[in-house]
Amino acid sequence: MQLTIENWHGWMPTIASTEQWQRWSEGDAVDVRDNSLDLSSMPPMLRRRLSPMGRACASVLLPLINSDDEAERTNTPIIFASRHGEAQRTQLMLEDIAECELLSPTAFSLSVHNAISGILSINKKITANISAIAASGSEVMAALFEAAGLLSQENCSKVHCVIVDNPLPASYQRYCQQPQYPLALAFSVSRGQNGCKIELQTAESQTDDELQPLQFIRLLLGQKKCIHLNQGRAHWQLKRVC
Repeated sequence: MQLTIENWHGWMPTIASTEQWQRWSEGDAVDVRDNSLDLSSMPPMLRRRLSPMGRACASVLLPLINSDDEAERTNTPIIFASRHGEAQRTQLMLEDIAECELLSPTAFSLSVHNAISGILSINKKITANISAIAASGSEVMAALFEAAGLLSQENCSKVHCVIVDNPLPASYQRYCQQPQYPLALAFSVSRGQNGCKIELQTAESQTDDELQPLQFIRLLLGQKKCIHLNQGRAHWQLKRVC
């Protein structure tokens, strides 16, 4: 199976631009003077509803959406993938339950797995299909296969994918072995010829402690020509053929 990655944006607290990601992939120190998230294009009422994770998500996904023409902007499907979702908001509600406090309907509506994508769809008047998925750390592979399924439909030529996670609350840290830091990655998958072509095929199991989005960024930057990602019991090789 072959997919084309047309464009992508990534963000961590110390890295945002393509140049900074390139330097990161080469092991160089990144001198960050101002890496704040610019969400000035969003109405303040919607912007206030976003958590820090939601703001990171918007910072990488909105540039992709804004680059679409008007028809694409409303009709291009979006895949939102996060392993833990709004865990901070969920913990606060669980603490309220433990204290026999009433739950806030607003807090609940903003804690569900599709809350962030819902807010962004309101902002951009998106009427296309939006999927919200979790895959136990295999969110990149899950998003790629979901995108491939959507692209198999005749009326779908492009899909936006966004993978985002935030550190878990301190009380949950001991249950997660993967590194914990804010990370957001968005990319557009298409059937077109313009972009970076990625070939997917089954492979033997290989382990890599680095998070899937970071491995995928190394592939997109060309620092690696091939990476191996797991999805449950399945093992995949992603090869850059562009």
